[in-house]
This record gives sequence, structure tokens and C-alpha cells, in this order.
Amino acid sequence: MFKGIQCWIVAGALVAGLASAAYGAGDDVEASGGLEDVSMAQQGATWSPNEVTGQIDWQTTSQGNRCLYDPLGAIRSLRQRGDITGFNRPPDGFGVGYPDPKDDTWHWQGVQRLSPVFRGKAEDNSAAPYMAEDDSAARYMIVSSSQRYFDANEPEITGPHFAVVYMGSRDQDGLRWRSPRLGPGTPDWNYAPFGSDFLIHNRAAENVDYAQDYNHASSIQVMGDYLFQPLERYHGGPEPSSSCPTEPSGHCQARIHVYDLSPIADPWVAGSTPKFKFSVRTQDKGASAVAVARLAPIKGEAASRILMVVAGGAGGSHNLEFYVTAPGATLDTTSNPFTWVATLDLYDETYFPPFFFPSWRQNWSDYQNIGLVTACETLSTELPGGQLYLLGMTRNPSGDDVVDAFELNLTLSGGIWTANLRTNGTSDGPAARRHLYCDEAGISGENQCHFDAGAGAYVDPRGRLYVYATEHDNDGPAESVKAMEFRPEDHLDDPGTAAVEACYHIEDAWVEFYDNKIFANDGSKPSGFLPAFSTPLSPPASCCEGNARGGYPSSRVGLMIDWVDRHARSYEDFQVAYNWSSDTGATDAARWCVPREYKYVAFYGTQYSGAIGYEVLDGSGQITGYNFKSTAALRSGCFMLADTPVYTSGASNEGSCL
Repeated sequence: MFKGIQCWIVAGALVAGLASAAYGAGDDVEASGGLEDVSMAQQGATWSPNEVTGQIDWQTTSQGNRCLYDPLGAIRSLRQRGDITGFNRPPDGFGVGYPDPKDDTWHWQGVQRLSPVFRGKAEDNSAAPYMAEDDSAARYMIVSSSQRYFDANEPEITGPHFAVVYMGSRDQDGLRWRSPRLGPGTPDWNYAPFGSDFLIHNRAAENVDYAQDYNHASSIQVMGDYLFQPLERYHGGPEPSSSCPTEPSGHCQARIHVYDLSPIADPWVAGSTPKFKFSVRTQDKGASAVAVARLAPIKGEAASRILMVVAGGAGGSHNLEFYVTAPGATLDTTSNPFTWVATLDLYDETYFPPFFFPSWRQNWSDYQNIGLVTACETLSTELPGGQLYLLGMTRNPSGDDVVDAFELNLTLSGGIWTANLRTNGTSDGPAARRHLYCDEAGISGENQCHFDAGAGAYVDPRGRLYVYATEHDNDGPAESVKAMEFRPEDHLDDPGTAAVEACYHIEDAWVEFYDNKIFANDGSKPSGFLPAFSTPLSPPASCCEGNARGGYPSSRVGLMIDWVDRHARSYEDFQVAYNWSSDTGATDAARWCVPREYKYVAFYGTQYSGAIGYEVLDGSGQITGYNFKSTAALRSGCFMLADTPVYTSGASNEGSCL
């Protein structure tokens, strides 16, 4: 469904900071940060916002990522309860085939799902979306990890690394993966992933530019075929090599290693190994995360540049460093094409105690993972690119796993680059925030992920947002690594079309149950199709009241049942299969999308028994939902043909289930 043109300007919005530097290699001038910069930026006498925009790519190309429709709305419409996923250990086990991610010090740091990559013209010689894509890497993820310092005697299990993970049981279309951890008779979180989902390749950080002096491979981002991996020194360790004494505080400056992932093939072959391309020395000794995007050609320039943002600062992400390439530069090079152009101080802990700054600026240092996305909506005829958004992912001091978005504004005037962030118009938060849940013992399983470990955003081939997150170590069944996939609430809707796509084929059918009444009214008939998502930062008390565009539920429990996975999990007793009790039965309401020729029948009895009642979720081909009048817990259910009778006495209805 098309979300419309977006020109996102908030009157009186707080600007996070202002930083600029003369563009040129070798310059080492940093603008001062802090409250004074905020005040200057708010006056805005000469500031021209959005002069530099992101390039709107309708496919992920070798050196560019696909654009995201309505980024702020996409964040707010993420399903708060993720699908449980993960991957198995390497064949040789952790500690042999890959460094052991054993604790809160040495653990998984970043995760990126790889996308199908557009490599040429479509069959009709046009560059139409969704055509001519190479999906050879679309069942892979990259996961980075930190480890104790490099030991030449144990290079495979020491120092910073990244893992190539093969999700062989999942589809290659770049769309929703769903859970590979389903099974009968016990909750999902007790199952390891399928055997074909495992860590397939162990890659130590390329030992160039004194990489052996580093132990912390931080949060990563992938753009097209290229992986950007930050390396920094962390938690003390041996003195750096003699090449570093002139660098800040006697430590080596952080590095960003860049790798070409295009050799990755499905199935994996000997030549699938990622190729190291070049390394970038940062301005600071810290590099806790990196984000990358392709810029639209700037006025007066014929070719586009590539932007890289590095979150750095001693002991955390206290500043953002901005690097750009020259117009037309390529990543397919062995020489560093990036030049530092600006640094944005979010707060300077050297001169000011943190409490002098608004809380959201203090908490920026908590972002363990960042990412850049470009809006698909053109800003104006004068600025044909899309708005850039910087995403931050972390577990905040309150213990909430959140994904936040800030509008990133860049300008280039007279050789001076200026950067700032824009919030939601107040001093207390980002432009959009979504609280996601991955640690609920007894409901979705304990510690399925942690946003202070690996987390990363992914845009699918239709321009929809997903977030992936891992746990710190490998505490899953059979030493597997637990993770979650957070998808859009309406994962079938194509945001690039006027219509609301739903479930026209049975393979797309789904049903989701909730443990509270999420609609405005109870009833035994649908309360109407749920429209597109729109909500303030805090979820509303009712998903469908006080909002013309509707909304999505904030529910403690949501059981997702997909047609394609209907035989993977047992549905003859919900309380056994999903650890439900009478107070977490998730049967106060339902949303579903089922084609007209089918229906879903949910029974108040186990074993598909209709003796004590049932609910029929009729298929319409559209998204439908309502609250159940009964306070009893639904106990079993299945898909049926629309004209199949439901028996209320005698034999079970199991024989009618599809």
C-alpha cells in the first residue's frame, strides 16, 4: 500500500547538534560539540536542510541498498513480538570452528541479513523493480563477534571475527523468513534450528594495518555486496604495536574493514570466501558501530558519493564521525576511498557531566548498533533524493529493547560539510521508537535476543523493514545461537502499491491470537479491516480507537500461525505447544488473513473438539479481526475449506483439518 509523499519538517524541532569540517584529505579540524551547537543550529540563519539526500534505489545493487517506504511509519509498525529464529554452531563446534561467544565481554556484536542483489537489466531491458536479482546470497547472514586479543598460535579462535551463517531451511526470495524452530509437543524455544541453518564460515579480521592490536569487532552494516566491520581496542589488553604511539592516548585509532561478499554462493563452495578490500582509519580510537548509505548526486556533481557514519568516542558511542567518497568512487578497490569530513558530538563527557544534557542525548552512548536507511519518498523536485534516517538499536537503561530513528540532515556548502540529527520535536526522544520484546520467560522463551548484542535492520525487496537480533552467546538448544526476526505487522502488504495486498493464495494465509482485547468493540463478527499503521511513540490503550488510520496491538502474547508451517507445530493443544496457561491463553482477540475458499476454526476444547464451542474465522482474502466474547481459553485449531461442517459432538474435527 502506497504511503504517500513525505516532507518531514517539524516546526521548532530540537536539533541534536551541529558539526562541520572543510572537505579535504588530511584535515584534522573538529567542530566543538555541546549545547552551544544546538542553540546555533536552532537559529538556522544559513542552514539549508536536506541539501544532501540519500539515493533512492528501487533494488539493492552491488553498491547501494534498497530504499525504505515511510521509515518512521515502518519502525512504528514493526510487530513487537518477533518470530523465534537462530542458527546452529559450526560443524567443529565453538572454541574450534569459531571463537566461543561465551559471556558479556566476548560476544556477538552485530548482525546483517543479506539481500538479493540487482545485477543487471530486466528481461525487457528496463530497470523495473523485483527483476533480474541475484539471490545467491539471500539465505545468508553476517554476524560479527568480539574476542580476546589475537594470538598467532590460535588465529581461528582469537581476535575479532565475523561469521557467515547459512539459513538453508529458509527461502531465497528476500522476504520474511519465519521461524525455523517449530515442533510438536513443547514450546518453540526448546527446539534448535533446523540442521541446515548453521555457521558455515569463520573469518578472522584481515591482519592488515595492525589489526592484531584489536579485539572488538563492533556492530556492522552491509551495503549491497559490501560488509563494513569496525575494529577497536576494548577491555584493556596488551600494548599496541610500535606503529601506534602517536595515535590518541597511545592507542591505535579504530579501523573499518571492508569486504566484498559477492563471492558467496548457494550452495557454499570453496570460492565463496568474502574478499578483503581495504581498511579505513577513523579519527577516534573508538568505533562501536558503523552505518553506510549511497548519496544522491549533490547539486553540481554528476555522480553519487557513498556516506559512512562511525559511532565512536572513548567508552561508548559519544560522537558520530562522517566520511564520504569522491563523486563516482567505487568500493571495488584496494585503496581507501573515504575522507573524514565532519564529527558530531552528541555530548562531550570530558567537559560536561552527562546530566547537563537531555536524557536522550546521554543515552545515545547506549546504542550498540546503528544503521542508515533512505526513504523512498522524494523530498522535492529540487532535491530528488530521499531523506536519510539514522537508526539506533539498544537495550536502554529501563531494560527495554528498542529501535529508534533520527532524521539525519547533511549539507555541503563552500566545501564545508554540516551534519545534525533531528528528533521528534521535544528533548526526550527520537523521531520514532518501537519497543520490541525478546526476553520474556514463559511467554516467548528467556533471552531469545538482546539489543546490546547483535542487532541490525534489513529492507526487503518490496521496501519493508525488518529487524534481526541475537543473544550474546550460544545458550540455545544444542549450543545454538538464539535470535529473533521482527517483521512488519502486515508482512504481505506491498507499501509501493495503492492497494492493500493481503492473502489471495492459501500459501499466504495466517492467523494470530492475542491475550487481550485489542479492538474497540467485542463481537461475533469482524470489526473491520485493519488499515495502515499510525501511532504515537507510546502504544495506544486500544489499537483501533482515536486514530483515523487504525493501529496495531500492543499485546503481551501473540501466537502467529502460518499456513505454510501448519504441520511444523502441533495445534491440538495450544497450552502444551506454546506453554500457555489460563491467564496467557492469547485468546481474547484474533487477526487473520485467509482466502475466501478457506476458514480457520479455533476450538475451546483440545484435540479439535467442538463439544464446548468454537470460533470460525471466515476467509475474505483481507485482513480481519475482532475480540472474542467468551472469556474461556481457546485450546486448539486448524485451517479448513470454507464449506466444511464443524462437528459439536462425537468425533474430533481433526479429519477435516487441512
